[in-house]
Amino acid sequence: MKNIITIFIAVTALFSFSPHVQAQMPVNNIVCNNLQVTKGNNGTIPATVEFSAEVEDPLSQAAEYLFYFGDGNSAISQTPNISHTYQTSGTFTVRTEVKDTTGYWKTSRDCQTTAIVEKSTVEDHKSGCSNIFVEIDNNGETPTNATFQVTGWDNTGILQGYSIDFGDGMGGEYTQPYFSHIYDKPGTYVVQAKVQDSQGNWIGATDGCSINLPIKSAAITNLQTQPSTGSPTIFAVASVIGVLFAIFTLRSTRHTT
Repeated sequence: MKNIITIFIAVTALFSFSPHVQAQMPVNNIVCNNLQVTKGNNGTIPATVEFSAEVEDPLSQAAEYLFYFGDGNSAISQTPNISHTYQTSGTFTVRTEVKDTTGYWKTSRDCQTTAIVEKSTVEDHKSGCSNIFVEIDNNGETPTNATFQVTGWDNTGILQGYSIDFGDGMGGEYTQPYFSHIYDKPGTYVVQAKVQDSQGNWIGATDGCSINLPIKSAAITNLQTQPSTGSPTIFAVASVIGVLFAIFTLRSTRHTT
């Protein structure tokens, strides 16, 4: 009876230790390659502009597209084609993100274009900070070099400057909309940006120009990571212990009989 129990333990342990392929949902490496204005550019307010995104979708699973229209408004679409009506003039940075099978929104500077709305003679001066885009490395691991793009608009002239607060006590001002910063500690950082309009006013740090940037700890991530194939690590260790116990029991049984 002891031999039967021992053999059962050994077989069970070996079976649980044997590698097997875990069923996984394939990751769709979807990429937005291009964004174009198809109709309505250079109109006057209210101006309806149409856009079309070109997406490389290997698994044909793209279900949602997130369009940022550059005037502080955005919309989710089930198709790569969309229209938007601008209520103020200006030059607007329009960008599209696509959602992959893991639920993450993917963005690319290639999927960006410019919408131009001509000034109306009765329009007062208006300006705004539109968005902060994390180009690299959203939800990255420490240490990570995050790259940002700040966008805004002005209906009477050109933006004079851009400023950013990285959320860790560091920040800066620049005449270009691109910033990079190294995060060496995990946490969720509130990143805020402002734009300086043609009249010298700083505007922003709210709505689309204020985002939460999660940075993970590389050490914690590595400890939690399990192999993509085979049994999880904890079961593998338990299996080895089970095999050793079975061998020891068999030897003890032989010596006592």
